This record gives sequence, C-alpha cells and structure tokens, in this order.
Amino acid sequence: MNVLVVEDDLELNNMLRKRLGLEKIHVSQAFNGLEALDYLEQYSFDVIIMDIMMPKLNGFECVQEIRKRQINTPVLFLSAKDTDLDIVRGLDIGADDYLVKPFNYSVLLARIKVLARRGNASVVGTTYKIKDLVIDEALHSVKRDNEEIVLSNKEFELLLLFARNKNIVLSRIKIEESIYGIDSFNESNVIDVHIRNLRKKIEKDTPIIETIRGVGYVVKE
Repeated sequence: MNVLVVEDDLELNNMLRKRLGLEKIHVSQAFNGLEALDYLEQYSFDVIIMDIMMPKLNGFECVQEIRKRQINTPVLFLSAKDTDLDIVRGLDIGADDYLVKPFNYSVLLARIKVLARRGNASVVGTTYKIKDLVIDEALHSVKRDNEEIVLSNKEFELLLLFARNKNIVLSRIKIEESIYGIDSFNESNVIDVHIRNLRKKIEKDTPIIETIRGVGYVVKE
C-alpha cells in the first residue's frame, strides 16, 4: 500500500512514516499542500493523510484542488481543528474521512485500511512498463513478450518500487525502509543480494537496474 502523508510537523510526519512502515505501508512525505500536488502529478497513492493548517497551501485548499484535477484518491483529514463546522467542511469539499488530533494510532491505521479497500474496490489493477517488462501489480506478475518471469515476493516488491520511481535514484536506506518497513540495516547487504538476484532474472542484453556508486540504484526509462 502507498500512502502520502501531508503534514508540516516534521516530528509527526516522521513518526507516521516509521509507524506505518512497520505495517509494510510505503509512505511518501510532503510538508505542505503544494508539495502534495507535485507528488500527485507524478505518482498514484492508495490513501492521502492530510493536515489542514499548513503553510503555502492549506489542507482544505489542497483537497479542493485535488478534486478539481479529478484525482479520486481517498483523503483522510488528520487535524487539530475539531469543531463540527470544520469536520463538515472537510467532508463537503471532498475528503473521505476526518480524524481529530490527538488521535489513537490503531484507529488511524484501521481507517487507512478501510479507505484503501474502498479506493481499490473499483480498480482492476495497475500495470507498469520498464523497457520490455510488463509488471501487473494486481496479478503479482512480471512478463516479457507474454512469458512470465517468476520472482520471489521481495524481488517483486523491489521491482514494483523501481517501477513506481523511474528515473529517481533510490538510496539503499530508502529501499530498505520501503521493502522492510524499518530503518536501515546499516552494514547488512540484504538489499544488494535481492537486487543481484532480481537482475539475474529480469535483465537480458540490456541492463535495467543501474548502480549509482555511493548513492543507490535507479531504473532509467
């Protein structure tokens, strides 16, 4: 599951990233409404968690713009604004749920899962292409010329991560956090091993995953 957290409180934003990561939820972080719109122009998400009182573009304005652009991703407002008027306004402008701070984390997680199921109910699935590879997220399959390539679960998650972030260099730490939902393993080479095995299965004559020495890995279109 991919979640966009839009929250200007750095400590809370980071806490949500780490806690959701433990649930194997990949979190992208934005710190104001304008950053959120930039993300949504490039990537798709299962759920958006949105603060309201933020600089540059507040949460209400951001959600109005999201719906204007016909982006139907479920939005959950997470805000200290706790009046009935605020809650009704948030739902009226296009949010799907509203949770008041301070909040219970278990309740937040449950609501995220409900919104993700609701948002995916009418979606057949997302497919990605990397050169001659076709990755079907819903079917959990990878094909080249209609011939299936068998990957382990971790190899598939890795390939999906690269497919969603084409032309973006991903550090080993970022990959570890995305795949395992925890902070870096420091000296462990587990990610390098998974990438090496993935390369053997998906690369033919043309390299797909490029190593950026001292930085990380990237898949270039």
